[in-house]
Amino acid sequence: MSTRAKLRTVITLIVLAPSFCLPANAESISISPNRVSAGTSPTLTITSSPFFINLAQLNAPQLEVSPSTDISNFRILSAAPDRLTLSFDVARTATGDRTLNIKLSEDVIVSIRLSVERDPLAPLVCSPACVSPRVCEHGRCQLPQ
Repeated sequence: MSTRAKLRTVITLIVLAPSFCLPANAESISISPNRVSAGTSPTLTITSSPFFINLAQLNAPQLEVSPSTDISNFRILSAAPDRLTLSFDVARTATGDRTLNIKLSEDVIVSIRLSVERDPLAPLVCSPACVSPRVCEHGRCQLPQ
């Protein structure tokens, strides 16, 4: 395993399982809320010790939600060394688990889990209507399988 892959694995483990990997007084990073609703423009707050990641040094291109389907207009609202507030638009059709990635360098990416909850009022129909041969499945136009 290359040094790059090892470093990425270590950073991912630190972020995704802080209670398992880190002692009680170790540095960590968190996001609140970690669940957002489809059809909204949520405001999320990332907190971290500035000794772990200085959040004031980040810019919007270093942050991304993956998969990015149904996510748009990503923006940083405010940033300080220990806290970053961001927002983005979540389409009404969005659903499922996502990952918020913070790209610190070519070799280091910090990943934080994020869930998108389906809008219970959103119909599971496709709008606009699907054009053949695509069919509407779970609110999305897809080729038949």
